[in-house]
Amino acid sequence: MTKPKEDFSIKETSANISATKFTIGPATAYDLVEHMNYLFVNILQARNLIGLAGPNTCDPYVEVKLGNYKATTRFLQKKSNPEWYQVFAFKKEHIQTAEVEVIVKDRANITNEIIGKVSFLQYYSPRLWYLRVNVIQAQDLVIRDKNMKDPEIFVKATLGTVVVRSKVSPKKNVNPTWNEDIMFVAAEPFDDSLVLSVENKLHPKKEESVSLGRYVMALSNVQKRMNNAPASSKWYNLDMPAELKTEQKQVKFASKLNMRISLDGGYHVLDECTQYSSDLRPTAKPLWRPVIGVLHLGILKATGLPEMKPMEKRTDAYCVAKYGSRWVQTRTIVNSLAPQWNEQYTWDVYDPCTVISIGVFDNGHIHGVDTVRGPWHQRIGKVRIRLSTLEMNRVYILSYPLVILQPSGLKKMGEVQLAVRFSCSSLINTINTYSQPLLPKMHYLSPLSVYQLDTLRQQAVYLISLNLSNSQPPLRKEVIGYILDVGSQTWSIRKSKANYDRVTTLLTGFLAMINWFKKIRNWTNPATTIFIYILFLLVVFFPQVILPAMFLFLFLTGLWRYRKRPRLPPHVDANLSHAYTTNEDELDEEFDPIPSRKTCEVLKWRYDRLRIIAARMQTVLGDLATQGERLQSLLSWRDPRATAIFVCFSLIVCLVTYKIPFHYMIVLTGTHVLMHPRLRVDFPSVPQNFLRRIFGSTQVSSSDPKDGYINQFYSLLFLRNGIGSLGKGQQEAGVQNVIVTTVTFTGTHNGVRIKSWGRPSNGFARNILFQHVTMQDVQNPIIIDQNYCPSNEGCLGQVSGDQISDVTYQDIHGTSATEVALKFDCSPEYPCSGIILENVKLTYNNQMAQASCVNAAGTSTGFVQPTGCL
Repeated sequence: MTKPKEDFSIKETSANISATKFTIGPATAYDLVEHMNYLFVNILQARNLIGLAGPNTCDPYVEVKLGNYKATTRFLQKKSNPEWYQVFAFKKEHIQTAEVEVIVKDRANITNEIIGKVSFLQYYSPRLWYLRVNVIQAQDLVIRDKNMKDPEIFVKATLGTVVVRSKVSPKKNVNPTWNEDIMFVAAEPFDDSLVLSVENKLHPKKEESVSLGRYVMALSNVQKRMNNAPASSKWYNLDMPAELKTEQKQVKFASKLNMRISLDGGYHVLDECTQYSSDLRPTAKPLWRPVIGVLHLGILKATGLPEMKPMEKRTDAYCVAKYGSRWVQTRTIVNSLAPQWNEQYTWDVYDPCTVISIGVFDNGHIHGVDTVRGPWHQRIGKVRIRLSTLEMNRVYILSYPLVILQPSGLKKMGEVQLAVRFSCSSLINTINTYSQPLLPKMHYLSPLSVYQLDTLRQQAVYLISLNLSNSQPPLRKEVIGYILDVGSQTWSIRKSKANYDRVTTLLTGFLAMINWFKKIRNWTNPATTIFIYILFLLVVFFPQVILPAMFLFLFLTGLWRYRKRPRLPPHVDANLSHAYTTNEDELDEEFDPIPSRKTCEVLKWRYDRLRIIAARMQTVLGDLATQGERLQSLLSWRDPRATAIFVCFSLIVCLVTYKIPFHYMIVLTGTHVLMHPRLRVDFPSVPQNFLRRIFGSTQVSSSDPKDGYINQFYSLLFLRNGIGSLGKGQQEAGVQNVIVTTVTFTGTHNGVRIKSWGRPSNGFARNILFQHVTMQDVQNPIIIDQNYCPSNEGCLGQVSGDQISDVTYQDIHGTSATEVALKFDCSPEYPCSGIILENVKLTYNNQMAQASCVNAAGTSTGFVQPTGCL
């Protein structure tokens, strides 16, 4: 049975906190969380402890003091890097002071000498810079192969583990030129060195190359720039390759490389998706804008979490939040499906059009460690809050659903309760940010290509993961990747459908306006048409009121909609994202990594499906190009008669418009458009007829269609009325080798249908494939009807003689308007055989639909719903 549809909406809740719904004035500390009854202190580990006699001579332990109460860890003998992992809890009534002392002592010393105090760790992303290497030219290169006439020389740059190559120089000699930018992402404190090597390809068609010289530069010596002024150009002497040094014959080596190298601090290094960015500031601090407010986040609790470790039947949950360069992690609540954290954090806000991300994870280091990949922190869900959707100084206490998309479909993993407040310190600066560019000025003065931004973002994510995963305690790479949306740019059919629906939703208002204007033209309501015509005349003769009236309309519309404004921040829209309507095959393709792990057959039919989708896009783009080319061809004299007509028409219009005032011309045009239907003929207009006859470039660029596409066209045409009516005559040809693919039925009576008359016949239908079909409220989505007998005339008491076999239904999904979504009503004398159902999912009113099979035999593979029929 299909599980009931889950609720993914945001719910406004209440909590026992001191903050009110609207706060005026400065915020108080920790007023967005409930008061805890215990104070927890978790002692983890220490590093590089030194006793009186040197390393590995101390017996360290930790002492935690809270007023008159004290707790002590176990002591470890001869440990410079001890690990305790002990948690202490102090009752609320025992808290007598606001200060907690955490002291590391040495038991090996008689006096228990204090080694030092421990400070708590915070996570900060490393400060990232764009490293620009502008390779200009090289001189006096030494090529070992004297017989090589046209050397193919390029520059290979290496920073850490990242290697980038330039293009091959167009000059095939020992003095090549490039004038090309090579971009990297570098992280402070610039421990890595930049290695530049001039390479010569050994063979034009192979990638093997040999170094002609190299130069190593420490990043700490690189010039930093904050504006668009070019860095200074310098010549760098290349080091001789090791191969030349070992040669007995002395070689004169004086190769040089001319470059501009700079660390660009005027850019913002993108490490997140642009639409979910939490920080838009440039790298260089002198270019930062002033702080406009403070963001307060209270992570209260979670409810309804699933058991992430099914073998142990437990979940050890914690939260991670990121805003700007600062990451915070709550403590892990052990073995609880309803954990309570009650932790509060604050961030400075520089731009209101930013997003804070909060993720909930299961701690893989506590029980149930994966024996294959080690401790793995599973994702439970993620919440994003856009600051621009929050009212200033208002406290939001919201319960967000934790939604995650899995290969089996969309799943709700529980709810997390958050308290959020955006306190604005300067209203003027906040309003001013809406007039400023979204990104720093360098992104517009010296823009980077989309490919460069995507490549550099991958480097930035790698550096952040490397830095934070080496912290103590480490922030896991899978956690960082989930928060930063690594891999979110991969293509999927689900995302394509969602974006298509977004575009159609935007065009809905425009289409509604067109339909409304058609009603005006057709005089559906004569009073409205007359009013519009009078309004049209006023606008023509008094054009000075057009802009004031338009903006007054926008002002009044905004005021009217203010009372219906959204009260809660937006969250995941399961319907808009197509997460509910997509099928398992599309999700399986979306989760398939690159390179793919699927078999050749699966990849083949997925590729064919992609080709069909691309063919539709190709047709639309071709039609748009044709319309533009027709306009360009008006004066091209490709069609001499058409161009001559247009030139003469232009001269006549020139003389007419010179003599007749312009507003009279508009009145005549509007009067003609709004003319009563009885006084006009709704045929295509003369300009439309003229343009459709103009020559385009389709005759030049198109090719003859292949047989496969012709068969596909006839298959789609054949499907329009279903496969039928078979058996209408006793002697008739059969139907075979039909492929119907990538079709959507909306509100129709029948979907994929095979129909034959219920009387003797020698016809047949075989080798038929229906695949990639979407049903939307179809009365009979899948049907074979061999007992068709309208009005019981001519076939009463007879059976069909048509033989239906080898019919495959593959990847058919959607909704049925009736309870029986799959119906095979076959002939008792010639039953249907060889029916294959593969990956079929049909629902009725959000529940499993029913199936009915009579005299039908076949098999089911993959996921098939409804079941139990064949």
